[in-house]
Amino acid sequence: MTEYDELPPLRKKTLSGHVQTRRARTVKQIQRAKAHGYANLLERAEINDRSSPDYVVSEVLVFMMREAKTHNNRALFDKLFLVLWNRIQRSFPWYIPGRDGTEDSNQLQMEDMVLDNLGALIANDQANYDEDLDYYEVSFDQAIKFDRIDAWRSVMGPASKCVSMTTGDEEERLTAEVKVALTKLAEDAFVENEEKIYLKESLRAIGQLPEKEREVMLYMMKQYPIESNDPSVMSISSILGCTPKTVQNRLKSARSKIKNMLREE
Repeated sequence: MTEYDELPPLRKKTLSGHVQTRRARTVKQIQRAKAHGYANLLERAEINDRSSPDYVVSEVLVFMMREAKTHNNRALFDKLFLVLWNRIQRSFPWYIPGRDGTEDSNQLQMEDMVLDNLGALIANDQANYDEDLDYYEVSFDQAIKFDRIDAWRSVMGPASKCVSMTTGDEEERLTAEVKVALTKLAEDAFVENEEKIYLKESLRAIGQLPEKEREVMLYMMKQYPIESNDPSVMSISSILGCTPKTVQNRLKSARSKIKNMLREE
């Protein structure tokens, strides 16, 4: 065993109580980065082709940034942070290579929210270990995807509502409406297999929610408003006989649990 085999464990726990762990590929690449030095790491970090054997996964960059803080290597930290920053910008579905950003104000706001969130986590981690940054070492792309979902929902409003959940057959295949609506939750550039997995996992997560939170999610997906001043319009609060604030609290709790359940997949 060499000095590169031992990595500090993460601290963040899953809902089931297990400490999160890095993926084997991430650990292997971290060991390679430590063995070959910072110059080699920075050179390979500029590779954008994920199929390249020299491509450095973003989880490794997060780890090395955190370690740079420990060694007070500000120059390395800044260079790795810039690489991550550029990768996040390229992750947005409207990114066009060679174009100098987007001119759409909503898209710019969403980009700023995602980038600011990660920047805040890293700043907090610099001051005192922030467990919320651990998941970016476990699955960086998934973490950023959730950040994009949150930003999209915040900027665009409740556009993630939809109608019926499934076709009702034995396989519970997704209806076209659900497929479209759940995909809108992310407005993401999914590849086909990733999209199918995401949609199925989302439905499974909703089904595991406590009853009161699950029914709020279902009514939201059927396009019922949380509240309405029009007596002819049925709202979730009127159907469930509770205040709009209670509905909002259940919805917030449900979304948080769904996000955590998907992160554990």
